[in-house]
Amino acid sequence: MKTITAEELLRAIEHNVFEGVDLQAIASVDDEDEQRRLRLEQVERLFDTQPNGLWAMWLSDQFYTADRELVLIKDPHPFLYDETMNRDQADTNLNDTDYKTMEWLADTAYLCHQLYSHEPFATDVFLGVEDCAKTMRENFLFTNKPLVDWIRTTPYRRVAALTLRVMLDVECDRAIVSNQAVQDFYANECYRDNWHVENVEECEDFIKRSLNGIDEMYRHHEQGLSMGLTDEQIRVTDALWEYVPHNYIEEYVACAREFCEMADRMLPRRPYIKSENGVRKYQRETMEALKKIADRYEIDFEPYNPSSLAASYTATWLYDKYYK
Repeated sequence: MKTITAEELLRAIEHNVFEGVDLQAIASVDDEDEQRRLRLEQVERLFDTQPNGLWAMWLSDQFYTADRELVLIKDPHPFLYDETMNRDQADTNLNDTDYKTMEWLADTAYLCHQLYSHEPFATDVFLGVEDCAKTMRENFLFTNKPLVDWIRTTPYRRVAALTLRVMLDVECDRAIVSNQAVQDFYANECYRDNWHVENVEECEDFIKRSLNGIDEMYRHHEQGLSMGLTDEQIRVTDALWEYVPHNYIEEYVACAREFCEMADRMLPRRPYIKSENGVRKYQRETMEALKKIADRYEIDFEPYNPSSLAASYTATWLYDKYYK
């Protein structure tokens, strides 16, 4: 099979998804703010194609496979040495103008891939700066106020929705290991509907629903902290309620505190060899003790009821506690 050259790939991309766009002029802009604006303008246009941002996906597919991780579609690739490193100009046989265009296309295709696969990337593409003390995933947490403000206000609503989808995935991944009730809230309130990126009204609905949902979970957590609860005690209170958000009723808070104390006491003496048999024994014995505490507070807690969310959330918490 004939290997495509860098110039052939460049011309094919220009013809297929940038016809009528002066890419050379865009790629030659030196002002960084204007360069960001022009890139976002083009990415927004690419995602405004049916079905579901087809042109953005096509551009991404000229560089990377559809996997969430970065995997080059061709090896060797005419533009790239590896997933993130551009080839030297001499290696591409491109003139200065075409080489600048190639670099611009490589960066734009990377952004399309990350947005399409809901994977974090450097947020300086939107903000011009990034907190280098944090990982890319950490920069996609809801606590990144400049990014949240950008999502709320940018005119590029399709890109904003896809950026928020990355943030939602990061927040949900965090909830998976810290609080399953919050994870279920996101699943029911934020992920509940399919939406199409080329439909700006559906993007706006997703943005509103998801920002409100994540904000609600953060405020719920902050309320628990303001009452003197630890992260673990908040998690157990949520488990007893079976859903979030909720009012922190005194009986539930007191019961959750006792649950945490009992679970600590019943851990094997440290150090201990961790095993699946060991964690099952710990869960079984601790759940029986927790049942007696819940009964004193007249809180419904059925350790062996497979339909009980409280039991399921509590068992998962104990599993995490044993291994961590």
